[in-house]
Amino acid sequence: MSVDLKTFIKQALAEKRNVEIGKFNLLNLDEIRESAGDAWPNLKKRIFEAGAHFIEKRVGANDAVITCNEGFLILFANPEIDIAIEVEAIFEGMKLFFLGQPELKGLKLGVETLSADARGVTALVAPPAQPVPASAPAEKPSRVPPASATTQARTNANFKAFFRPIWDAERQAFAANICYAKVAIEDRWMEYRRARHLRMTALPEEDADNAALEAAIQALRTSLQKKQKQTLLIGVHASTLENRDSLKAWSDLFTPLPEPLRRRFWVKIGDLPEAPQDALKLLDIVRALGVTVIAERPFGECELEHFEAESAELFAMTTRPPSNAESEGLLDHELKALNRFAGEARRLQAAAFLDDIREPRTFKDVMATGVRFLAGKMVLRESASPSPLRPFSVVDLARLANAA
Repeated sequence: MSVDLKTFIKQALAEKRNVEIGKFNLLNLDEIRESAGDAWPNLKKRIFEAGAHFIEKRVGANDAVITCNEGFLILFANPEIDIAIEVEAIFEGMKLFFLGQPELKGLKLGVETLSADARGVTALVAPPAQPVPASAPAEKPSRVPPASATTQARTNANFKAFFRPIWDAERQAFAANICYAKVAIEDRWMEYRRARHLRMTALPEEDADNAALEAAIQALRTSLQKKQKQTLLIGVHASTLENRDSLKAWSDLFTPLPEPLRRRFWVKIGDLPEAPQDALKLLDIVRALGVTVIAERPFGECELEHFEAESAELFAMTTRPPSNAESEGLLDHELKALNRFAGEARRLQAAAFLDDIREPRTFKDVMATGVRFLAGKMVLRESASPSPLRPFSVVDLARLANAA
């Protein structure tokens, strides 16, 4: 049984501290009400009573669970815990709990975390929702801001998400997973970026960016539900950031995520403008979201003099595909450029990252440079779900390559 609101507020005031809050929104109760018809009053009562009981069993004895017209609030008594993990685990459990009931299969849930002082909490929960008697008339819930709905990944039949592990040569471990969109080309899935380059698809870049981010958010939620650490890299085209509407649609996907979860995203900006001030502006836009910023450069471009120290945490390149099946790795001038690129990144207090390493000789060449992060099928092949983050030595990588 959780504590009552009055006791909780009194304790928070005495300690003069902010309260960490998990907010669960029931996004489409009006649709459920319409489909339930005359059974709605009893169904609504059951939703709120069962939901509150479900949450109370999963929080501490000193936490408070408050029922509101839009859903539920959890007021956490311990300010030291990572509420992002706690809230996400409860959120995933609630989805399974509610959607397992036939009459609630269409129910949509949203989740967010926030912080407020004791008086702010009082304003947030007032007036408290009252239990609905069976004879009471149906009540239309207040409208939830559209941003809350973005916590639900929107399906897009045009794209399919894949994940490629990123290996950290310095730590000898898998450090993150790239989440990227593929598009259907005839009878196979092709990476959107390559299909766009070859003019094999006309689908907008912002749609591919949104699809990848939505899939990454869902993958992160799944990892949290399993109590697994995960870091995900997603790409965004400069064109998405430069257009006001597409920028809003893309950045709004981050809105429901609390700060601790945003820090688990690496965002790589592709096709940066040549004008330094324009490129730095886009880096700043992404940095404001609370994520790790990656500036992508064309393969072979080693000069980074237009960038400032700490303007990006990583600088990235994607290798050119091998010209033939007997490729012998990087050419001399490419290897020199890659060495220079890694050195320039270090000068700017950043790390270098090379993606799409496809064959053994290139992998060996890159290992001899100062590039820290590597990805591609010579590191570990893509899959439909992110790989666990774990220690993995270069010997382990060689063993995998030989087995393949």
